[in-house]
Amino acid sequence: RMVSFIRETLELSHLQSEKKILRQGALFRSNRNILIRELT
Repeated sequence: RMVSFIRETLELSHLQSEKKILRQGALFRSNRNILIRELT
């Protein structure tokens, strides 16, 4: 029982970190687009 709880927690944190990475990637892309627009 404890093992399954730990496994669920790990999967949950993995999903959250994936979402965080995706969000940071989107922010990075939009910031880069803004920089490119300002430079050109």
